[in-house]
Amino acid sequence: MDQHVQLLVSEVQQRLKLDQYFLKRYNIFHEKGESKQAVYVLSMEWFPTEMVGNERGNDKQDLNPTGTVVVEIDFHNKTLYQLVFVGDVSHPQAKELFPSPKKAEVIDWVEETTGLTFGKQFMINYENKKEFRFSAAIDHIPVLPLGTIQVKFNSSGELTMFSIDGLFPTEDQVVWEPFSLLPKKVEHLFKQHLKLFEVPIEKDEKWLPVLGIAELYVRNRDEQTLEYPFLNKSVINLPLEWSSPLEEPFHKKEDIDLSTEVTLKQAIANETHPDQKPVTEAESKIVIEQAKDVMRREYPKESSKWLIHTIYRKNSYLIAELRPIQKSAKVISRKISVIISPTTLQAINYIDNNGLLEMFNEYTSSDNVIVSAEDAFNKLWDHITIKPVYVYHPNEDTYYLYGEIDSEYVINATTGETVYMRELE
Repeated sequence: MDQHVQLLVSEVQQRLKLDQYFLKRYNIFHEKGESKQAVYVLSMEWFPTEMVGNERGNDKQDLNPTGTVVVEIDFHNKTLYQLVFVGDVSHPQAKELFPSPKKAEVIDWVEETTGLTFGKQFMINYENKKEFRFSAAIDHIPVLPLGTIQVKFNSSGELTMFSIDGLFPTEDQVVWEPFSLLPKKVEHLFKQHLKLFEVPIEKDEKWLPVLGIAELYVRNRDEQTLEYPFLNKSVINLPLEWSSPLEEPFHKKEDIDLSTEVTLKQAIANETHPDQKPVTEAESKIVIEQAKDVMRREYPKESSKWLIHTIYRKNSYLIAELRPIQKSAKVISRKISVIISPTTLQAINYIDNNGLLEMFNEYTSSDNVIVSAEDAFNKLWDHITIKPVYVYHPNEDTYYLYGEIDSEYVINATTGETVYMRELE
């Protein structure tokens, strides 16, 4: 074992008092966070020493037996990311090392373990006798993307799981300002984003048209709107056109490596995750041509029917996400993702979600719409909510205050009835 890893392993063993366990295996992973900082994770699986004769050296044993301790820490700053006791069997000294399932004790232990401050950086979302869930916050105001903390206990009140995932803000990342988005101030934005869409009703096997609003985020300082899922993606909406097909069929390469495991050398170098690098203009041009070539081979008659919606990186690969030019009102829409090799910049695969949509082939078309957008607005206005939320902008490493405009209700466009959205699920 490398000396650097050995030091980390010894420190974890001492910190968690794992004297009655032996290290069965370890791996190093590279995780892409929302920030620009690299996250290298050392994952360790510790077996109880009573299993030495049966398990040591059995590298084909994939499943962790009851009593195993899984520990994940940051390779560089040693932050504890995950602690799991397999089979609900906790540490022999659990009551000395960890808190009891009392809220005050759990919060104190989480603060001590993470270095975060309750209220200022995280808040509680759910609790019962055996589980506590927390999320990232700024002075009790939620943030996006979500940062989560989870703590679980067994029936004996012993800790069996701790995990922390995502970003948690620091004071120097926050643009402080009072929340000022009153309903009247965003009324015009609500009207602009009120849309007709169709939802699948399983019991009737039909598409029901409704009028409603998807989650909309409005910046507090200047009322700029944001479709949050595309914050980290370059939206280009470029139509794809060609005059002739390509005769040779596209050959998919199935051996796509989605593993995040890295070598010790890579971890020590602490390089930026490939997914965190911006897509350059030169790369975009190549990706566009590669996506077009795939379409000319696989969908030769569909020129001018598709556009490249966005280009982004995922698992080190470049992805071109294609959508139909003619938008569908259905909440589940067609999409093709073309996967580009990061080394050769050649298309190696594509994924068409048409197979998923085929399950709705027998659903009947929607009924006639009788409700206007104005009528729907008047009925929904009393049901909208405007909640403050801080949204992280990775390019600036800054949190800005937004208002989340949402409604749990929609208008049945065929009857005018106000419907609780979850009743349609």
